[in-house]
Amino acid sequence: MGVIVSGVIYDLTESYRAAWIFFLCLFIFSMVCVLAANSMKKKTIRRIKNISDQKIG
Repeated sequence: MGVIVSGVIYDLTESYRAAWIFFLCLFIFSMVCVLAANSMKKKTIRRIKNISDQKIG
């Protein structure tokens, strides 16, 4: 998909600079999503542990 998008962007702008900026933005967005998902996973695991500890205790 990246090759096609790069080609379309090059055809429209006659430069790969916009494609690089676009892909850099996508990379940054994906890293933010990964970090957010990791944080949510840790919170969920803590919540599950607390619930199971309350049932046992």
